[in-house]
Amino acid sequence: MVSLLLGMAAMSANATEGLTVAVASNFQATARDVATAFTHATDIPVRITSGSTGHLYAQIVNGAPYDVYLAADTERPRLLVDNGLAVASTFAIYATGHLILWSNDPQFEKESCYDEFIAGNYSRLAIANPETAPYGLAAKRVLQAAGLWDQVSDSLVYGENIAQAFQFVATRNAAFGLVAASQAFANQAFTATCLVALSETYTTEASVRQAGVVLTKSKRPAEAQQFLHFILSPPMIELLREHGY
Repeated sequence: MVSLLLGMAAMSANATEGLTVAVASNFQATARDVATAFTHATDIPVRITSGSTGHLYAQIVNGAPYDVYLAADTERPRLLVDNGLAVASTFAIYATGHLILWSNDPQFEKESCYDEFIAGNYSRLAIANPETAPYGLAAKRVLQAAGLWDQVSDSLVYGENIAQAFQFVATRNAAFGLVAASQAFANQAFTATCLVALSETYTTEASVRQAGVVLTKSKRPAEAQQFLHFILSPPMIELLREHGY
């Protein structure tokens, strides 16, 4: 009888524990809305942990107990699959993000801010770390394609992830930032004096394909796969569009 009660208690604990999802920083706000909708539809709780794609990848490689990994690239989810740390059949592109030029500084007006940026008429430019954050790598590629990488090297301020890069600009510790379009949607409390969609000019460099996978160590693989499928459902695809993807 005692064993039965203990077993039922363990099952109940697992049910209420729900899923733990590792989410790239740019997708954090959107993931919370998706998680809320998923829990409402399924009664399965979801806990979101966010960080740079590279740092979350390192945590997973070192045994972090996540169920789902929503990266801001396709490379690291594929590496997890190749190394037996993620389920190959669950690999899915769940979003395509876009890089924008963004400022919160009133001296840069909307009509002229791109010209000011190209001319280098600012002191600091914030981007995410290209080594760990796909949006940082995209920013580097845009700057290289524009012939500006060497010119701006002394002005760059690196965020650990794209969220921190955005905060540098939002708090005016940097005049400009190359950040994710989704961040402008999620942070409307900050008035944008400059918002330029770079994907129109740098289509390949400024677009970021984002993939997700279920991790092989997940204790709830069926529910984790259900969560990934939910993100790809028509209502959630529409939600992602509303969030700038």
